[in-house]
Amino acid sequence: MLIYYKHLNDPATGLLWHAYDESGAQPWGESDRHTSRVFIWGRAFAGTRWTLIELLEVMPKHSHSEWN
Repeated sequence: MLIYYKHLNDPATGLLWHAYDESGAQPWGESDRHTSRVFIWGRAFAGTRWTLIELLEVMPKHSHSEWN
């Protein structure tokens, strides 16, 4: 999730880009940042948050301290 956030976060707005292509080969990607041209909205945003909830449920209770 941290890598996902690192690649999709737009520091200028704080919003998340809809997709990331590490290779930069996808036609929908912006060449300089390898992300889509649109931000996450609606159901896609909810899916991102749901995934985070699922991740937190399976992580060890105190593992968040290792992220700091």
